[in-house]
Amino acid sequence: SGTSGLPAKGGAATDNGGASALNTDRTCQDLTLNSGAVITVTGDVRINVRDDLTLNNSSQIVVTPGSRLELYVADRVTLSSSSSLNPLTSNPAGLTLIMYGANSDMTLNTNTSICGVVYVGDDLTMNSGSAIYGAVLVDDELTMNGTSAIHVDTDPVSYTPLTLPTLFRACRAGCIA
Repeated sequence: SGTSGLPAKGGAATDNGGASALNTDRTCQDLTLNSGAVITVTGDVRINVRDDLTLNNSSQIVVTPGSRLELYVADRVTLSSSSSLNPLTSNPAGLTLIMYGANSDMTLNTNTSICGVVYVGDDLTMNSGSAIYGAVLVDDELTMNGTSAIHVDTDPVSYTPLTLPTLFRACRAGCIA
């Protein structure tokens, strides 16, 4: 099971459109989704991206209700052109995104969104129309341009934002396969 576009362990993965399902843990060097590609996560899944995560042109990683995705990214995260991570804005508990590299920057470009608990290890730049729903912790600089927004979920049942630094320290200590 899993998705044919994402290796179980190892190299880079690029999906240039279409839909795929993921229900097992994965590790890859880079992960790039283009042209409306959609990965749907079911169950509890961990993805470790050892370099860059890039979503372009309306691509999505969807976490189904009742499922959880822990997404670990060592370097850059870039969302462009109406792409989204966990577009179900009523379910921030479904996604935990931890950037664990020394210079891990995130850029959210026009009309992109993330719904989840997000830890950015360095700089976060949010451009016009981008949004984060849930909670975000930025280790260095936060830049918000145009109509970008952060919508904080105050429901303590949904997640525990105070656990983010603990998770980050654990990742730096080598908990990722």
